Amino acid sequence: CTATFTLNTYTIGGSVTGLGSGKSLTLLNNGGDSQPVSANGAFTFTTPVASGGAYAVTVGTQPIGQICTVSSGSGTATANVTTVAVNCAATTYTVAYNGNGNTGGNTPTDSTSHTHGATVTVLGNTGNLVKTGYSFSGWNTAANGSGSSYAPAVTFTISDNTMLYAQWTAVPALSPATQTVSGSVGSPIPATTIYTATGFTGTVSYTISPALPSGLIWDASSGVISGTPTADQATTIFTVTGTGATSGTAT
Repeated sequence: CTATFTLNTYTIGGSVTGLGSGKSLTLLNNGGDSQPVSANGAFTFTTPVASGGAYAVTVGTQPIGQICTVSSGSGTATANVTTVAVNCAATTYTVAYNGNGNTGGNTPTDSTSHTHGATVTVLGNTGNLVKTGYSFSGWNTAANGSGSSYAPAVTFTISDNTMLYAQWTAVPALSPATQTVSGSVGSPIPATTIYTATGFTGTVSYTISPALPSGLIWDASSGVISGTPTADQATTIFTVTGTGATSGTAT
């Protein structure tokens, strides 16, 4: 007597909705049996599940720019399963702004949920951000300016949540702010202090206006006044201007 036993198996499937045109995803059952899907509609895994066996459908690879979620995706197979539901929706991203050390003002607010691949227009300094000793010079995806730079009103294509950091350029300045020169005719004056220049680009050179009295010497590379006055001079205010070889001017 020969007994033959047949093990019942059941297919696992369902439907996909919301998948964008030209996009695809990969579904898995119990972590394997990879099933590519490139269109909305019904799907069925190639490998059936034994009667009474467990099934668990998950998303193996998400479509670009979308997130797909699975519902009614797990259970015990007692018949062919056609009720697994996979719904796909566009991924959305946010753009946030950071003052990056500002001492006043408010960061701009972008309240839009941007879909993957959307064109985003960078906001300006609408909240009047300020930083003492600096001027606002735009935005960057890195606080230290090593990322992608964006000027206000330019556009970029978004593919992830994005933080834009305010960028600050030091305002050219000379220190000390004022110096007093005094002395007697025929006696050397104490040399003035060498200027410290900040916020300039390139070697800084100095000019003075009006011209110094006879006998005094002007060093254009340091802004130092020295020498011996040869005639009396009425009290006069002189203006020293520093100019960077590449950029920056301050008095």
